[in-house]
Amino acid sequence: MERPVRWRLAATTCQEIGGARVEIEAGGLGVVAHGPCQQTELVKVAFPVGDRTLRAVLFDRDERVLASGTAQVGAVLVMRANPQLRGSIWLWPHLSGVAGCDVLGIDRYRVVLKRPWGDQETRQIACRDAGDLMIDHLWPGAWEISVEARSVEGLVLATHRAVRRIDPGKRRPEGEEPMRLDLEASAQPEGRVVARFEREDQSLVACDEVGLNRLVIKARQLGAERSVEFERSCGDDLPEWSRLLAASGSVDVVIEGLQDDQILYRGAWTLRFVPGRVMPELVLEPL
Repeated sequence: MERPVRWRLAATTCQEIGGARVEIEAGGLGVVAHGPCQQTELVKVAFPVGDRTLRAVLFDRDERVLASGTAQVGAVLVMRANPQLRGSIWLWPHLSGVAGCDVLGIDRYRVVLKRPWGDQETRQIACRDAGDLMIDHLWPGAWEISVEARSVEGLVLATHRAVRRIDPGKRRPEGEEPMRLDLEASAQPEGRVVARFEREDQSLVACDEVGLNRLVIKARQLGAERSVEFERSCGDDLPEWSRLLAASGSVDVVIEGLQDDQILYRGAWTLRFVPGRVMPELVLEPL
């Protein structure tokens, strides 16, 4: 009795895993059909009467077995790739050149993995230490990878979206460095730095009311290698917060109030910004 033999791959494609040819085996009959990985025409095979199980085996050009599957005669043979073909990708997210869970205030990553044909899955990965993350158990081929860095409150601090290719069986070799991933900040601190000065009666006034004529502002975002410094005359606008802290994270700020070359007021703070938070007014006390 002549019956059609049909095959396909699950969760991946021939091109992505390097599949070359398929052999169809039938119990007690050996190889009864063969063809290219991507079936281009319907194959019909004459089988003896009775139920019979078929097995499809996919080989690459080096005759290595990439996938296999079984089905009864007449059903579609669905081949599933060898689990050892699954790969992984090691990423190290940075935000404005800074990396690390604590310094950026990242609690976890929400990762959405999408295939070109629409299949997708979502993973939640805790942020640890340096902030790198391993995404594993991925079938070979192209993946659209969307990463959201979230705070402990669940706020989206930064995002990244890109298409990455996973090689068959790709794992993290000993000593390999993670791939840098530059996140895009979801928000920056708004407004300008506001500094007030405390007098002996505990009232808060502007700098010129306590005899100052200039201010020096120093800032370094935690995790960053460089600091920034600004000097302003009393009465001039102070720098915008976004020049001290480009994205979510923490910043060390020092402000000195001077009369000529003498420092009369000084204040130091470590401030954290997350989207939606208004940066505070800074109060300096006399030395």
